[in-house]
Amino acid sequence: MAALLLLRRVTATSSKSAFILRHYGAANRRFLSNDVAEDAPVRQKVRADFPTFTLDAFALRQFDDPAYAGTIVNYDKDVFEAKINEFFEAGECDLVDGYAPFCKHLFVPNFINARIPTVPITNKSVHLLQSGYISRVPEELPVLTRWFPSHSVTPETAKYLDIVLYSREQVRLENAAMGKPIDSTDSPWRIVGIKAQVVDYELPMEPMAVLRNALGTDAGGSGVALDKDKYLKSVEYWSQHAHIKYH
Repeated sequence: MAALLLLRRVTATSSKSAFILRHYGAANRRFLSNDVAEDAPVRQKVRADFPTFTLDAFALRQFDDPAYAGTIVNYDKDVFEAKINEFFEAGECDLVDGYAPFCKHLFVPNFINARIPTVPITNKSVHLLQSGYISRVPEELPVLTRWFPSHSVTPETAKYLDIVLYSREQVRLENAAMGKPIDSTDSPWRIVGIKAQVVDYELPMEPMAVLRNALGTDAGGSGVALDKDKYLKSVEYWSQHAHIKYH
């Protein structure tokens, strides 16, 4: 009788072990395997409902202000923004590091037929230079600037556009410091500047822009400390070039 009870217990235990191996063992093998099950669901790539690059309000003056002392963009804003996103999505341009982690550049062909907003200063043209105190936007302090009147020089058509980008977080930080509305769009990068030029790499920013950045966000800068070597390179470049002013 005792032997019969022992046999039944062993049989039940064996059946339970077989059940565990059949079900849980197979499951564990599936999770540890590098193979993908035929019936595994395929994750579809989901496109975000906002573009990677969005025109920032700071750059709109290049579209709207005919007296802007820089690259003037005679192009529809929405079409321009879409075109920049198309260049990037097609792999025709890459993000290039700028002067700070929050700054990047895209270099694209000059599809808007923009003219270079600067010209070299020569012995024949230096006497045509004019100067005055100008602020980029009303919230900033005016700084000493020099330029050539548009009627005195002939600008060249650019080969490239340097699309200057700031991160979403940096733009919000600077807007808050200047008392501007906080942009709520979700695009990770904002187009803050468009520069028409003949080369596909970053040219030195103006010396006053370097100083303004070092002054901090309250002064309209980014808060990046002054780099002496970069500042001197800026001085070297801008001692030989000046903007063209149209009005």
